[in-house]
Amino acid sequence: MFIYSLSPEKLIAWNNKIPKKSLKYLTEDMAKLPVAGSLQGKKSGNIEEISKLKPDIVISMGDINDSTISQVEKFQKQSNIPFILVDGKMDKLPEAYKFVGDLLNKKEKAKELALYCEKTLKSSKEITNNIKEDKKIKVYYAEGPKGLETDPEGSLHSEVISYAGGKNVANFPVKHGSQNTVSMEQIISWNPDVIVSDSNVFNDSSWKQVSAVKQNKIYMIPNLPFNWFDKPPSINRLIGIRWFQSCLYPDLYKGDINKDTKEFFKLFYHKDLSDEEVNDLLKTNISK
Repeated sequence: MFIYSLSPEKLIAWNNKIPKKSLKYLTEDMAKLPVAGSLQGKKSGNIEEISKLKPDIVISMGDINDSTISQVEKFQKQSNIPFILVDGKMDKLPEAYKFVGDLLNKKEKAKELALYCEKTLKSSKEITNNIKEDKKIKVYYAEGPKGLETDPEGSLHSEVISYAGGKNVANFPVKHGSQNTVSMEQIISWNPDVIVSDSNVFNDSSWKQVSAVKQNKIYMIPNLPFNWFDKPPSINRLIGIRWFQSCLYPDLYKGDINKDTKEFFKLFYHKDLSDEEVNDLLKTNISK
């Protein structure tokens, strides 16, 4: 996704299979690309399949830790293909675009994308700096088939919460490679003001004890062409910040989420959206 936004013609494979419903929001030739897997996450790449594609370089964005460095060193040794790790943290995105833009000879486009990143992070900070810590809205990110999995504060997968000005109720050590499992009792104890999720799993009567459910403050994450929150945790989170901030603090959010969505899709996904398409993307934002 990161490379696609910068230089789609240089992308030769996807990490994961792109759903048909997502392809309409990308350039037409993207449907023809094979799937090669990734260095991180649940679907790791097959070095033999990657080698068959004969890439000049392989660029991976995400967490940079001992595990990923070890894996990259192993892949490089097996394939003799240069591998480049790019830090996926939100505040590193401007730097990432400039670095990879130089690498791919896409300096002007990289400069444009980096500027958007900087503006998004700056406007986010302007809002969050004006919210006292004890006034921040408490958020639970419900994942998994029952909503009992989550990503805690400090994870790439939950960064949108803090950048939007929310307070992630799950404040425990990050578990790399997968979500943390929590109990319903723990969620009830946290009693979040808002729940954000990518699926509606809240019909179980136990959820009715949670403030967010009582107040109907359940926000369903837009997921096209990619989940706006974290799947994967890449540049899709930039529009995710704007969207979630408009949900949490509509009085403080200075933008127009419909216009902002159009701008983001044109700039990063090379797609001009109609008003109808924008409405379709955003109609799942609140569970009613």
